[in-house]
Amino acid sequence: MLVGRSTGVREGESLYGIEVRDYGSVTLVELWGEFDLFALHDLRETLNRILDSMKPVLVDLSGITFLDLDAARELAVRSALYARHLVLRNPSLQVSASIEAFGLGEWMNLHPTSNRAEPPLISEAPS
Repeated sequence: MLVGRSTGVREGESLYGIEVRDYGSVTLVELWGEFDLFALHDLRETLNRILDSMKPVLVDLSGITFLDLDAARELAVRSALYARHLVLRNPSLQVSASIEAFGLGEWMNLHPTSNRAEPPLISEAPS
């Protein structure tokens, strides 16, 4: 069930989108477009709202075409703080390149697309 949608529009053109779907036991967040300072406020508000529920959250990064340092850092911090119930999955090539360039790979628990029917719902916290 779709529970929220947010889009960033500048000069009549959609630059990014955030879609939240609740499937009962898990919440899916789909991100698409350009995530930069313009999108950061909506990204933070969405993550704050859904992470308060403390149920498993999957964030699909496959639709991101640009990820700046601020948005990447926001995802990295959330990944570290909520490692037990937040999974960042399907990073696009742009996301992977940005994470590597910014040196945030160790902070983020990314799950690439796999051949498995279902992605992992709970990530393991570092010990």
